Amino acid sequence: IHDNVSDTNAGGCGPEKRKGGVIMRRPKRSYAKEATFDLLKIRRFGHYLSGMIMPNVSVFITWGIITTLIPYFQGPLQQSFIEMDQLMIQFLLPVLIAYTGGRLIEKRAGVVAAIAVIGMLVDSEDPQILGAMVIGPLTGWNVFLFDKYIFPRVKAGYEMLVRNFSAGIIGMLLGYLSLVFIGPFIAGVTQQI
Repeated sequence: IHDNVSDTNAGGCGPEKRKGGVIMRRPKRSYAKEATFDLLKIRRFGHYLSGMIMPNVSVFITWGIITTLIPYFQGPLQQSFIEMDQLMIQFLLPVLIAYTGGRLIEKRAGVVAAIAVIGMLVDSEDPQILGAMVIGPLTGWNVFLFDKYIFPRVKAGYEMLVRNFSAGIIGMLLGYLSLVFIGPFIAGVTQQI
């Protein structure tokens, strides 16, 4: 009597297992095709998105507390809290999220992403948190490609100069791109939702 698992398929069931002379068949499990649904890639993507938000949770908490306290104040103090609330949701949160998203891909890309996100904040009335989650990794990817292909050709002694000027130029170009294309596109998508 063999007590191991055989690989035969009988009647659409999974492998057979002999246990005490009785054949036990496990039902065959059906999984979604890997080509159409790759759970590992979805988890990795979700982990990356949460990696942009989680370091900034304390800012979200601070913004929520300030928003909650606004009705309890009167006069100029209430007006100051309203202005602080609007500045935090309009500027501080998107800049921090873009910075974190850029820094996750390339260490020096955080500052460049903070520059680039300003382009979409200039002309927008809505908070651009979703836009910051797009422009941050996009900037990080561009800085990564620059460092991979262009930076090795820089002569010794010019590294710091090239890094700083390239950060400014990439930030300016992506800031213009986010002002003209990415910001209006994200604003249109969020209005449709």
